[in-house]
Amino acid sequence: MKLIIFALTIVCSILLLSSCGTALVHSRLADKIYLIAPDEIEQLSVAYNYSGSSFSDLVHETVIAVGYNDDFIIVKQRPTNLDTVLYYIVDVKKIKMEREKFISKVDTLKYQSVYKDINNKDSLGPIQIDTLTTKFSPKEIKPLTFEIFKAKRKELNIPNNLDFLAPKDFERLLWHR
Repeated sequence: MKLIIFALTIVCSILLLSSCGTALVHSRLADKIYLIAPDEIEQLSVAYNYSGSSFSDLVHETVIAVGYNDDFIIVKQRPTNLDTVLYYIVDVKKIKMEREKFISKVDTLKYQSVYKDINNKDSLGPIQIDTLTTKFSPKEIKPLTFEIFKAKRKELNIPNNLDFLAPKDFERLLWHR
């Protein structure tokens, strides 16, 4: 019996120590957009926080540099399966507008109970009104070559002072909680 309890204690300890904890990197960039890496720095991505601790990737791993302000996030990525560098522009204002449009389309749900009392009145009270909770999540951002990135940056009037963070500042962002 003691052997079984000892074995169960060891197994539970191993499971507890290997279970998911807090993310390795979790830094807010703008609005509801974060730089995250769940377990390893190679998993670094830019993601939208759509609900609680649920995220949807806008730019997949492996992000190697970012620059950001309240309106735009620029991202440099080295995909895990390609030997190239890709660029991304996240238009924060556009995502906010899409979210507002999405939320305004959400209908209010009205319902009445089908249970009636002896006087044929709704036994659960007056009409109940619930607002549906939204799970807005923007679409993934399309990758750009460096030349297209430069042209798109000019087209969107992204300020020249918005640049990729210097390595020491990027490193500070990674480990800031």
